[in-house]
Amino acid sequence: MLAGGRSARLGFPKALLRLGSGGTLLADTIEKLSRVASEVLVVGNEPWCRDAAGRHVPDDAPERASIYGARAALRSCDAERILIVGCDMPLLSASLLVHLAGREGQVAIPRVGGRLQPLCALYTRHCLGPIERAIGRGDLRMVAFHAEVDVRVVEEDEVRLWDRDARSFRNCNTPAALREIVALVEREGPDILKR
Repeated sequence: MLAGGRSARLGFPKALLRLGSGGTLLADTIEKLSRVASEVLVVGNEPWCRDAAGRHVPDDAPERASIYGARAALRSCDAERILIVGCDMPLLSASLLVHLAGREGQVAIPRVGGRLQPLCALYTRHCLGPIERAIGRGDLRMVAFHAEVDVRVVEEDEVRLWDRDARSFRNCNTPAALREIVALVEREGPDILKR
């Protein structure tokens, strides 16, 4: 899980948000990942990353882009296949993560609303070299290395088999997005945070 970053648009650490589940967003995401993965890595340099339940992995370029966090995770993980998610997705579906973990390809990435979702995707160790090359040429997009690997896109209709409303990709990066999620939790109850 990529848990670092400045949370500049939100103005405070989103990983420490409590939305009604009883835990922080960081703790809830670790719990969901632990249902799927044998080990949970928490990538980031903030104190809450070091104190989290998962294994801490320092982010070697926290002020830059998510691709650096992905590189740190791939460098630190012994597993051949890893799920990379952001810590700012309170409606992340564990069922969808299980589905992604079982997909073929060197990258299995959902496309929802016409957009690829690289911070809720499966990556293999084979991606490390292509990620290094993308960083080396200054292309810091999380999809910059896709031309060099076998990418399997998980289209929205398939995503919805595991996450009916495709809510996994709703993040809380801005005050407006956070208000929408809080309103959803108030309307539907805190169980939606535990799927």
